[in-house]
Amino acid sequence: MSVRSLNTSTEFTFDLNRPVAQRHGTWLDYVEGTAQVMMSRGFRLGGADLLISSNVPVGAGLSSSAALEIATGYALASLAGSDTLNLTALALSAQSAEHRYVGTRCGIMDQFIASFGEVDCALLIDCRSLAHKPVPLSLGSACLLICDTRAKHELASSAYNERRAQCEIAVAMLRAAEPTIGSLRDVSWEQFEAAESALPDLILGVTGGLPLG
Repeated sequence: MSVRSLNTSTEFTFDLNRPVAQRHGTWLDYVEGTAQVMMSRGFRLGGADLLISSNVPVGAGLSSSAALEIATGYALASLAGSDTLNLTALALSAQSAEHRYVGTRCGIMDQFIASFGEVDCALLIDCRSLAHKPVPLSLGSACLLICDTRAKHELASSAYNERRAQCEIAVAMLRAAEPTIGSLRDVSWEQFEAAESALPDLILGVTGGLPLG
């Protein structure tokens, strides 16, 4: 399979039948990773020549990586003859590609937005059940501005993974007192207050000092 980016003027080739052994450290990880995860999850894909052009600023915090993953997966599935595409399975494949091939332990929001987003709507997502629905967004006389500040935003090299790990530590500590706690969203105000004094300052800080349930 070959893939070329008009944005970066770079081109790569890779073999779908030979999963990558290590990360490339380039945008190819998003493309090849998505293809490999999709195949491992039962998607039937074939070879392709892909040409990529995007007007989403890279590294601006606008989910350009998720857009690339979903566009890649959609293109490969369509070229392989898929008449219908399970968008939830596609989004989960893209998320897994971020985890395994890029090194970002991201949630599902960006991939779900790229898969299910609708014009003039926000998307309400339950990240546990994966239930979702579009919510009409009426701004009236207001407007929503998205600005590319040129300040690079790279989750894989940021403190994102560290913060997620700290949240998981907080959950483990809170679960010791209440086994039904599966994530911070399950923590009631009473449970939080009861455990607050036992939480280290750093862990207390990542919870925002407030329960998220």
